[in-house]
Amino acid sequence: GMSKFERVLPNIILVGIGLWVCFVSFTQQPAAAFSFPRLISALFVIFSLLVLGQSLLKKDREETPIPASVWNNILPGLLVAALYVFWASKALGFYTAAAITMFTLMAIYDPRSRKDLKKWVKLLGITAAFITVMYLMFATLLGVFTPREIWLR
Repeated sequence: GMSKFERVLPNIILVGIGLWVCFVSFTQQPAAAFSFPRLISALFVIFSLLVLGQSLLKKDREETPIPASVWNNILPGLLVAALYVFWASKALGFYTAAAITMFTLMAIYDPRSRKDLKKWVKLLGITAAFITVMYLMFATLLGVFTPREIWLR
């Protein structure tokens, strides 16, 4: 089974990531441009601390680690997400990187054949709808700062 340390470590990592994102969002200027990221990152820290507390208070019980086959399914998505967070969003611009990331993730996990033309058309349509909704939500409804280079940097 899993030791208490093995059960708590992922939650400690989540709290660390949350604190890092929170720190970054609260140190960026202009402050008004980062009000939404500040709210989301603060909520992320609160919820990750709650989950950490819950994992610390749990009694030890028999749990099994995540099997290698599950990690093999998750790993491509984690790598794409990491590329988005640490490189693509800055290098390509938020919306362009988000569109490429969304399309790539759907292509990786869509079980249909890669030769199926309908699959690619559908994925492009979903990606376009996703980016449109994101733009309308962030730029219009929430009034979140949108960089001038919204499509390409």
